[in-house]
Amino acid sequence: MELTPELAARIEDVLAKFRPTLNFDGGDVRLSAFQGGVAEVTMLGACIDCPVSVLTMTIGVKRVLLKEVPEIKEVRAIFANGAPVPGLKDFARKQ
Repeated sequence: MELTPELAARIEDVLAKFRPTLNFDGGDVRLSAFQGGVAEVTMLGACIDCPVSVLTMTIGVKRVLLKEVPEIKEVRAIFANGAPVPGLKDFARKQ
């Protein structure tokens, strides 16, 4: 499955729900890649050094993306420098 403009807009709508809170603390999140049902999400700004970024991604962004966008089968989280978010396993949709 490839990223269509409609799918990109729906993913962006989900990310926009988290953006005000992240921006307040100097962080942000964006979709950096999508291929074959796998969404790669990048944590930006202050999220890189924030000790709760793992929780934000796990119980927030990943959970809501998988719930609200059925085309997403797996979510991977990375930092802006390309490093994986430490302590985070890739989240896959339960079959």
